[in-house]
Amino acid sequence: MTYTFPPDPRPLWLVVTAHAALAVLLLGSVLLFVRQARRAPLLSGIAFWVGAVVTAWVLALSLFFGQFDSLVALVIALAVSFIAAIAMFVTTWRLAMPGNVTDRLAAIVCPIGVLFFVLWLLTPGLGEPPEAIHRRQCRDNLRAIGRQLHDVLDKTGSFPPAIVQMPAPRSWRVDLLPWIKNAPLRSRYNDAAAWDNLQNEPVAQQPPDLYVCRSNFNPADAHGRRYTAYAAVTGSRSIFENGTSRQPAAITDGLSNTILVVEACGQEIVWTEPRDVDISRSPARINLGGSTRTHSPGIGSSYHHGGSQVLMADGTARFLSERIDPRVLKAISTAAGGETVDDF
Repeated sequence: MTYTFPPDPRPLWLVVTAHAALAVLLLGSVLLFVRQARRAPLLSGIAFWVGAVVTAWVLALSLFFGQFDSLVALVIALAVSFIAAIAMFVTTWRLAMPGNVTDRLAAIVCPIGVLFFVLWLLTPGLGEPPEAIHRRQCRDNLRAIGRQLHDVLDKTGSFPPAIVQMPAPRSWRVDLLPWIKNAPLRSRYNDAAAWDNLQNEPVAQQPPDLYVCRSNFNPADAHGRRYTAYAAVTGSRSIFENGTSRQPAAITDGLSNTILVVEACGQEIVWTEPRDVDISRSPARINLGGSTRTHSPGIGSSYHHGGSQVLMADGTARFLSERIDPRVLKAISTAAGGETVDDF
């Protein structure tokens, strides 16, 4: 059986119940608005509308998990908020009319509350789904990794090898720690021991934030060792070929046309593990379905909607659609393939 990647982590009962509750709340809001318009205004009515808005947004946001948001729930919550705003304005206006002297204070205070509510809705970033924030963070992570890899390049003449073989196989992510201002964590790693040795397990359980994707809801293995979101592209004709790395002059396809690091959450690679994405073995696909819910064997895999982000050899980060032509993806994964690649 092949599972779709990335999987939807939301339980079905939550999706159905939340949508049903939102539909009932919207219908009830319309009926109550019509009913209140025919009756004398009450201060308690404003309290109800505030509660309706809060309930609508709690239900809508309960359906947001990574990229698995619900546009329908968002629209319903906005509709309830719109109806509530109109109802509160109408109620306060009617309370301020002659004959409602006892409620004059409410007529002054309530519009101020409504104004703050509207400003809250218009606050930049309020309506931005968490996934959009996480995706931007991953892009920034890749750019930061790229800057440090280029620092290594400037000072040593080449990118660091993907795997250092002696005294025990060690990942480039471990050796990059001092460059990303994490020297204390690097000093705790025992180079003489294997990455999965018990001596190195505490380090594997504490990855730098720079290696983590916040959208990944399956962040660790059974031992609590954290997975990395990013892996180097290795294999035949890649930048990291045969355990070494190419100098820029040997990247004949061009730095801007060659992938250096890719999001590979579906590969489930522990961040200290000396393993990356081998283009000689991994299918040239993004978010390819795998044998388990959280596994994807393709070159790129992420918990972001529609594709995966990659770090190009020139230090730029790009988002590649999961619909990208496999031939194009294969071409930009190699450093000296000689292929002609159109815009991607």
